[in-house]
Amino acid sequence: QVALHDIQSSAALANVLPYLCQFIHETMVAWQQFAPIQLVRFLRMVIAMFRNQTLFLDPYANGLLTLLHTIVLDSRYLHLSDSSTHWNVRELAACALAEIVRKCSTPLSDYHNDLKASFSHQLTSQKQP
Repeated sequence: QVALHDIQSSAALANVLPYLCQFIHETMVAWQQFAPIQLVRFLRMVIAMFRNQTLFLDPYANGLLTLLHTIVLDSRYLHLSDSSTHWNVRELAACALAEIVRKCSTPLSDYHNDLKASFSHQLTSQKQP
């Protein structure tokens, strides 16, 4: 909890932000190599990072947004070890998506409308969750 609070409030994180974002992205892409609890921890880090008002995260938002979108909708994430972990991962990914949209959506990036269109398409084109 202390580390998450520090990520959420420390301006000093800006010095290592590119490396941290790259590390989070690479780890979450290779999610199958890690225990589900590790994925939960990384998602909590993303949420804390985007709640930090002192960080400029716009350059990293698109890559993380795409990855989180995949976690929420991709059927491969249905095969996590138990259903509570499965729903916890998806809920945290959705919360992280909301933080990115809240902090980084602008008329130029328009993440809000892109996500809305993507979710609408996904929900109308497939029978699976």
